[in-house]
Amino acid sequence: MFICCFSFSFFLYLHAVRLAATSDVEIIATAGHNVTLKCGATKLMKKISYLSWTWTRTSTDGDVDERTLLAEYNEGNNVIFYDEWEHNARQISTSPDSDADIIILNVKPRDTASYECNVYGKPFRRPSEDQKSSTTRLRIESPINVTGIEVIPEEAVTKGVESNQPFQLECIFTGDSASAEFVWLHNGEVYHYDNSPTLIVRSSDWTMDGEWVCQASNSLGSVTVATTVIHVIHAPQVLREYGTIPVGIDREVTLTCEFSAWPPVEKFNWNFEGDTLEDEVDNLRIFDGVLQTDNSSLGITTLSFNSLSDHHLGEYECVALNEIGVESAKFTTKATDDEPDLAEGHHGDRQMVQSTSSHMASTPLSIVFVLILCVF
Repeated sequence: MFICCFSFSFFLYLHAVRLAATSDVEIIATAGHNVTLKCGATKLMKKISYLSWTWTRTSTDGDVDERTLLAEYNEGNNVIFYDEWEHNARQISTSPDSDADIIILNVKPRDTASYECNVYGKPFRRPSEDQKSSTTRLRIESPINVTGIEVIPEEAVTKGVESNQPFQLECIFTGDSASAEFVWLHNGEVYHYDNSPTLIVRSSDWTMDGEWVCQASNSLGSVTVATTVIHVIHAPQVLREYGTIPVGIDREVTLTCEFSAWPPVEKFNWNFEGDTLEDEVDNLRIFDGVLQTDNSSLGITTLSFNSLSDHHLGEYECVALNEIGVESAKFTTKATDDEPDLAEGHHGDRQMVQSTSSHMASTPLSIVFVLILCVF
């Protein structure tokens, strides 16, 4: 009696072992390496001689799962690799460690999927005992590479987007995004960072005009970038005004104003004490839009004096006009007897006073007044 109970209990134990499900395995591999997929189901069949096995691949395309037969083996025959797979037969092979394991050579990001191994036992077994399966989840990581930026609406790049209207930037890239970080820069300064390649600006204004950069990286690669230009339709704008500016008498002086405007500035004017100044009159020269380009919102005008005199001291106004509106900046020149200071960025007998704004080199959203004073 005791022997019968023991034998029956032992039979139930073996039966439970055969039916126990294998734990899913996850493999994370780098693109270009070889990956071995081990068939865990064979361990469940170790008490049974299995006759055949198959490997299938399940990938997700949108909301649809696609299941593909990769390889199969039947007792007495060779392993068959199927052409339905995206690889050819030379790119997968059986593992020398187990005839049911397979090796994928030179894996690529498209190999990210779930792989299922099924083994089949002797035909006289009941279906529940005769088939076992195991699953391996494979994720392929590869360095990220940014290839461009999609702008929605497209007119934001050429014609410009209206103020208070939204626009969207999509960072186009190849490679693994699971560990990726995307950083968006606007005119050289960090605007936003996230693990999403999409940036949505829900309400634009003139300060958002200019250069936008998508910068992306992941755990496997260095930073890559792509650049685009967004225009926001706006009247000419200045960043700040200088107030009173010290200048030297009998020195060469150049005053420079920078405006942001889209469409670009159509006309500049210079006024002195309320009166309009004219080029090549009263020992001065005026140059307009010297850095204006077809796809830039930056407009520049300069006023130069060969030799500044006392009657040039006073209030100046530079004015910019486009089809949207007009804007101006005012400042006052005041005589000074200070000598040039080499420690403050002066060279020889030439004195330079300029904006300390960090936007000067990287953004068209600024106004800069530069005074170059040279002793003759």
